[in-house]
Amino acid sequence: MKKESIENLIKKYNFPLKKVIIESGLMLKSDELICDLGFSQKNILLISDNNLIKISNNIASNVKNNKLEKLILEDPTADDVNVNIIKNEIKNIDLILAVGSGTINDLCKITSYQNNIPY
Repeated sequence: MKKESIENLIKKYNFPLKKVIIESGLMLKSDELICDLGFSQKNILLISDNNLIKISNNIASNVKNNKLEKLILEDPTADDVNVNIIKNEIKNIDLILAVGSGTINDLCKITSYQNNIPY
């Protein structure tokens, strides 16, 4: 079976991704990566949970060209309660940045979709 590249799979299945980067040291490039996507001088909400708070803090400390706020969810589950918690924090937010598990990403995706905010 032929192995396909990530870029070919993105094109083949029309995933709404602009870029996939897999390398070490990406936390140090957080600001650069965000700016490369067109977000500079914007309001960003980083959403994570207690399991990844150290990584979230590292990412946040490297964001310099944007205003970044953090929302750390306590033991999140994919439910309306957590979606509403996020909705209450997205006023004047230009980008939602998820750091975490599938649950965190699912919560961010649905909130992003419902409120027309890039994720």
